Amino acid sequence: MKSMGTRTLVSRKLVLGAAATAALLAGSAPQAVATSDADQVIELGRRLFFDETVSRTGTVACSSCHDPEHGFSDKRVVSMDETGPAPRHSQPVTNLTDRQFHWDGEFPAMSDLLRARLAPSTDAETATRRRVASRAKIAGDAVDRRLLGTRSGMSSGGYPGITPRPPPRTGVVADGAPALNNARHARVSTRLRADGLYDTAFKGAFGDITITERRVMRAMEAYLMSLRTTESPYDAHVAGDTQVLSDSAKRGLELFEGDAGCTACHSLDVDTSETKTAHFRNTGVAKAQKARLQKTQLTEQKAADGNLTVEQIRGMRGFLSRGPIQDEDLGRAGATLMTPDSRKFKVPNLRDVAQHPPYMHDGSLATLTDVIQYYNTGGTKDDLLHGDVKPLGLDDGQVGDLVTFLESLSGYERAGLGPVTDARPGKAALRLLDDEGTPLRDVRVTVDPCGDRLHGTNSMPSQFDVTTDAEGVAHFDFPLSTHVRLVAPGLEIQRGGAIPDTIGSTDVRAVRNDLHAYVELRSKDPEALTQELGLHAGQAVRGTLSFGTAVSSKQTDPEQLYALERVRTLAPGRALYRTVAWPTRKPARVAARIGDKLIGPFEFDPSGGESAAIDLDAPALPKPQGGLVFLSGGDRITIGFNTEGMPDAEALKKLVEEAMRKRAEAAEKQAEDEQKDEPPIEQPVEHGNE
Repeated sequence: MKSMGTRTLVSRKLVLGAAATAALLAGSAPQAVATSDADQVIELGRRLFFDETVSRTGTVACSSCHDPEHGFSDKRVVSMDETGPAPRHSQPVTNLTDRQFHWDGEFPAMSDLLRARLAPSTDAETATRRRVASRAKIAGDAVDRRLLGTRSGMSSGGYPGITPRPPPRTGVVADGAPALNNARHARVSTRLRADGLYDTAFKGAFGDITITERRVMRAMEAYLMSLRTTESPYDAHVAGDTQVLSDSAKRGLELFEGDAGCTACHSLDVDTSETKTAHFRNTGVAKAQKARLQKTQLTEQKAADGNLTVEQIRGMRGFLSRGPIQDEDLGRAGATLMTPDSRKFKVPNLRDVAQHPPYMHDGSLATLTDVIQYYNTGGTKDDLLHGDVKPLGLDDGQVGDLVTFLESLSGYERAGLGPVTDARPGKAALRLLDDEGTPLRDVRVTVDPCGDRLHGTNSMPSQFDVTTDAEGVAHFDFPLSTHVRLVAPGLEIQRGGAIPDTIGSTDVRAVRNDLHAYVELRSKDPEALTQELGLHAGQAVRGTLSFGTAVSSKQTDPEQLYALERVRTLAPGRALYRTVAWPTRKPARVAARIGDKLIGPFEFDPSGGESAAIDLDAPALPKPQGGLVFLSGGDRITIGFNTEGMPDAEALKKLVEEAMRKRAEAAEKQAEDEQKDEPPIEQPVEHGNE
């Protein structure tokens, strides 16, 4: 793959090349650069990385926890994904190699990691169990059966090496209802195909507009493997600039390579640092984790910054100790299933390290000074502590010198800035259509740049306003960002989602968010998309979600039934529906009535705007049998009782086993169909440096 731009150090400043430099000095956008097919794969992956559609539930972008403006890590102590608090702090994703991903090295290849984060939960769970079985076979007689026991029940929502996570919050209500069947809970490829916003980008990258899971992951892998930190003052020093480092930084470098012993684990070369640090070390952090959380009293501000209260953080950490021998994060042992690997974690890359506090796998050390002082004291007592972790005897001045040196590893330019390519349309023509398909003319729209900024910017471009023309089209030069959102008073445009800069021109739906609540219904059976259709709200009863009353067809209470009216047909098998908005109501778990069946459950927001599309081809909810309403979906199986009666334990066990079997068969068939649809790609994606 060809380079994405030549970088040259001149007077401690990074220069992008003559054309880009001239453009910046003139205050204009940098000149578009030519792209190869491999480059277009990377650029597609870049945009998918910043789009919340590309996640298991379609709600949280990868960049939410890997912020490029924060060293591709998370400024929060506790990272938050679509299911709630993550069990570990997010690692930076720069300078990656092709093996052993995550703090514990659980994922042998990037494709394994992406599958775990993007694939439906059933697929991810199957892949997890296969990895566990493979690791157990590799470990052989050395496997610790107690560790294997803590892994056997792990849900796909968790991270390997850690016992099962708490129930997901997104797509699952607190009363225990199952995961939902809305379009945003469908496969990533299905959502992207339905939106149509990435057709042009997929055609440029792969030759046609076919969107599959494999292509999505291939593009994202190419992007992630392309992320490299840029030249730093330290590099200039190595190249011969004797003035670029301060005296303090030079003393810190001497300590780093000498008495402090940092090079025992860390390499400073961009190309080999991750290769060398594909090692794992027990530095005592995990052993101190539980005690530290019990003793630490976070201020209200710190708790707010982390989006969690102290009690919630402790509660989250509490589920780490559910195994028979786990009273802390097992680290590498959770992946290898071998006790000697307990509490080992991957040694991180130190490039741009000053850009992404807090530090350690649990985010427990707030500053670089805290990190150095931790090692200066010899870490935390642990029977498996690595031999290189021992008291250093550094004074405060030496600690400060080490910090100054580590700061010199920050690149002059932010890592991962994308180029302005010739494949990028540059100009956008987005036609706003109301719910009935009528162009919205003379509407003032705010264009809000989002996603990531591109070369030629020092910060995300500012918002600006445009007005739609007589045809309802908003014309504008696309800002130097990967995406934009369109905002207008009283309207919800494209469901509030991001629009990539690769689209050029397209129609976008803009619905009133104060008068009606909308939802797109989809079905392969055209007779299912009737003029009117009812959504029945589930009732929480004793910790379960019951649709039993809706099954009886006697439900007329407006609190229980949302009457949908078809507004227009969007395409074969797709229609837009609306109902009167209820601004004070919260999102509801509903089931759609098709004949004498209820299909669901789904999520529907009656307060206004447009909810995620509903797939009416989803499985029907079983009718009550012996007082039993049985719901299955996602990671969980929920059993609720809405009438008298209860099956005996053996009958209940059979019902559960049958539901799990059918769910597994459906997931495997869907995965097989997806693979069959994957067209061959003659040229493999190459990985290279920007």
